[in-house]
Amino acid sequence: YAVNQESARDVYSKRRIVAVTELQIMEWHDYKHLDWISVRRDDD
Repeated sequence: YAVNQESARDVYSKRRIVAVTELQIMEWHDYKHLDWISVRRDDD
């Protein structure tokens, strides 16, 4: 039972790490997109 509980905690922590990483990637993409828009606006 203890081993099963530990593995469940590992799965939860790994999923949490993946979720945080995906969120950071999404924020980075949004930042780059906004940066590209501002550059295009400066060209006009």
